[in-house]
Amino acid sequence: MHTAIEFQGVTKVFPGVLALDDVSFTVQGGELVSLMGENGAGKSTLLSILGGEQPPDAGSVLLDGTPVDLSSPITAQRAGIRVIHQEPRFAPGLTVEENILLGHLPNRFGFIHRGDVRQTAAEVCRRLEISLPLDAKAGSIGVAQAQMLEIVKALVFDVKVLALDEPTSSLALTEVEQLFRVLNQLRAEGVTILYVSHRMEEVFALSDGFVVLRDGKLVGTREAAKATEDEIITMMIGRDLENVFPALNPRHGRTALRVENLATAAVGPVSFEVRYGEIVGVAGLVGSGRSRLVRALSGVDRAVSGRMLLDGAAAELRSERDALEKGIAVCPQDRKGLALIPQRSVAENMVLGTPPRRSLFIHPASEDAAVSDYMNKLAVRPPDPRRKVSTLSGGNQQKVVLARSLLRKPRVLILDEPTRGVDVGAKSEIYAVINDLAAQGTAVVVLSSDLIEVLGLSHRVLVMRQGSVAGELPGTAATEESVMKLAVGTTEKNANMKEKA
Repeated sequence: MHTAIEFQGVTKVFPGVLALDDVSFTVQGGELVSLMGENGAGKSTLLSILGGEQPPDAGSVLLDGTPVDLSSPITAQRAGIRVIHQEPRFAPGLTVEENILLGHLPNRFGFIHRGDVRQTAAEVCRRLEISLPLDAKAGSIGVAQAQMLEIVKALVFDVKVLALDEPTSSLALTEVEQLFRVLNQLRAEGVTILYVSHRMEEVFALSDGFVVLRDGKLVGTREAAKATEDEIITMMIGRDLENVFPALNPRHGRTALRVENLATAAVGPVSFEVRYGEIVGVAGLVGSGRSRLVRALSGVDRAVSGRMLLDGAAAELRSERDALEKGIAVCPQDRKGLALIPQRSVAENMVLGTPPRRSLFIHPASEDAAVSDYMNKLAVRPPDPRRKVSTLSGGNQQKVVLARSLLRKPRVLILDEPTRGVDVGAKSEIYAVINDLAAQGTAVVVLSSDLIEVLGLSHRVLVMRQGSVAGELPGTAATEESVMKLAVGTTEKNANMKEKA
């Protein structure tokens, strides 16, 4: 086995932030090594340097023992290095095949041999047993196929090193299994893989080794066969993580939100209630209707039947703004598409949608204090409210979206995938804030594809199947098995198709 990729003293400085500090490590050829660390530890910065998207301020990267030119994504690509980011990067208005062509360099006469590229793409798909509709618009394919598209785009070239940043954050279990199969096959073919994920069970199932970063510094490396989850977590966060989920407040108030046979064109009928001071978790497999339920509860999708009652009074929601004015706030899972304005500051993004300053009850100083308070509570890093939100890591962006929802002081808070793409240490901080909010009397609904999260946070668990509530379980009695039985239905035989992400 030979050293495929070597980082030597790699350092990167952003204004006011030392993102990477003299990072050095090696990865052997044909290995899959997971980069571990909390949000803001430097993982994505390291991958962006590897992909030629930004230069290091010091240090170098060697490929097969030779310094490699990473001055641009094209030079990295020519060297055999491809980076697949958390958010797939393709042109939705073009076909899948055209997106593959976009990444293909023309020959010396300025032409792209479309037939050759299509043949190569088809061969890659056949070899890895990937099914892609080459003639379909890229914007019409699902999240899992979008990830596979990125892999195929990479493999139409001679790839030596493949890096993936949170590739499973939006995938169902069966889609994760397909990705794992593809990665294992690529590893067997000699491709060196750098992998970033916050899912511990996932990285331990896949990895040959771990590289752990904290605050831009290399903490250490470990062989996967000799490492434990507790050891890696302690290296990541610098402390023991004894209790991920806080103790729930057992006292609940009166009913805050009652949903009676609510149906839209896409989901329902759905019936449930949530009380003040209560956290109700909503679980279900991909396609069960969780995301559509969020749209119904937030007024994005109009109800065609049934009704919602807030504090016992009928509440017809005509829009998301209407829902917010009535005291229902939503923290969406799509932070980039629906929630954040990338070129605005952290503070500006946090106060979006809060009552305007012309109100007699909102003072700029108190607003600034509230922003700083939630930045501290959620440990947003770096702790600079004036910093552009686009420069934050994905997990810290998620914290900003959550802070905005909390600043609105809602009666009912709906959290859709609140910790998607968030590291284990930050998850614990977010869970504590959610629990504190409920203890202060807010009614909270948490919709998540992370079943452990739903079970650990909730006083009650609702399980969705085919657009409706299949059953309800007390939090103290709910287990992975009992939830999955409801999620797949009693006629389903395979109760192991659990969605852990």
